[in-house]
Amino acid sequence: MSMRFLGVSCVILSLGSEPVLAKFDWASVTLDNDIIVNSDSGYTNGIYFSLFDVRYDDQNGKSGLLTRPLAFLQSHNTHAVNAYTFGQAMNTPTDITVANPPLDTLPYSGLLYVTNSFITFGNNRADRISTTLGVVGPASLAEPSQKTIHKLIGSDKPKGWDTQLENELVFQFTRARLWRKPISDGQDFLLTAGAELGTLQSGVSGSAIYRFGKRLHTGYSTPLLSHNRLANPAAIDGGWYGYAGIETRYTFNQIIADGNTFENSRSVDYRKLTVGITLGFAYSWSDYSLSVALRDTSVGSARFNNAEDDLTRYGTFTFGKRI
Repeated sequence: MSMRFLGVSCVILSLGSEPVLAKFDWASVTLDNDIIVNSDSGYTNGIYFSLFDVRYDDQNGKSGLLTRPLAFLQSHNTHAVNAYTFGQAMNTPTDITVANPPLDTLPYSGLLYVTNSFITFGNNRADRISTTLGVVGPASLAEPSQKTIHKLIGSDKPKGWDTQLENELVFQFTRARLWRKPISDGQDFLLTAGAELGTLQSGVSGSAIYRFGKRLHTGYSTPLLSHNRLANPAAIDGGWYGYAGIETRYTFNQIIADGNTFENSRSVDYRKLTVGITLGFAYSWSDYSLSVALRDTSVGSARFNNAEDDLTRYGTFTFGKRI
């Protein structure tokens, strides 16, 4: 059995029974790309498809297959969201026209994955558990994806994919909590704290988000999804808001910079402690939702090395529809 088949099997693992048969309320597509911020390196592109099963009653037992082993970490709230995200992301060094990039630059890498997230929320508090399974390496199909995209838009052909990380199955478990503090009918503050553990990434983080707009109480739990680039904070049911956030993070390991876990590969030093900012806007109407944001996940310093300040800056766009 080839590694590429294993990678695809990993991504569709949770489609075997429950997700296919489940009734989902919302679907969304998210596109991340650094070309929006006039760059083409580092976290260069990501596309994600998500399905959301929203329960506005006491349905906390309806978590997904992949999150059930983490159920003991979840808190009881009055509402619940079970979400599945399927995505592909890619990372490249600053100069993609070089076939053999310098060893002190970010390695080429791709990721193909599925994440099952279960969020409970109520009384201005939200809790999240999630499990991610995926594959890094040629089996992620990032190389043909990027080359196709660059050919379509007339961008430089990336020449260094032969140096990418080797095939490796990866996982990550996440636990996070959010607290909402209303200021007025049109303003609130959100505070979050979270931790991840796995071969994909391990770390701890905290953030503060200020929002202003309409019907802020309907979408306050969705920023818990944005930390892993699963979706932008979304407005629903006729709400809209602008937001600004700041996040601090300490990273213990991340495969895109540390390289493969069990074999030799390219790697690069990076700052373990970072501070990032997000600016964005979310709007919903009828059965649709739209959100856009600019993110810089390493303000004031280069995350991977001093020569590559643009590695963690990107724009993100999400379109959602009630189904």
